[in-house]
Amino acid sequence: MAKIKIDVHPALRGLPPQEIKFLIKTSFYDSARKRLLQLKKEAREAKEKITCYEKKYGCPFRELDSKGLPDDAGSDEHDDYLDWFFWEQNYQRNQELIKQYYTILEFENENKRGS
Repeated sequence: MAKIKIDVHPALRGLPPQEIKFLIKTSFYDSARKRLLQLKKEAREAKEKITCYEKKYGCPFRELDSKGLPDDAGSDEHDDYLDWFFWEQNYQRNQELIKQYYTILEFENENKRGS
């Protein structure tokens, strides 16, 4: 397990080391759970946007990206392409982060069972 060094508020210095460790550990996992919820919400939003573009253009982004926009595509189609690309990237990034956060929280659950 990797170790990190953090500066703590001077008020924490008076607590026993096990209390400081408890506070940091529980704060870390609480923050991970909150961040996971936020990422899932962002991923849902991105997926909704992606679904709208898929319906509008009748294909997934990869297909449109590989064949390209038609030569007569206007500025609206180009704007849609750029927005769709953004939402695809956002969705993929969030999905990867969600997997990582699930791994973190699974580790927490394994530690709780092992205690």
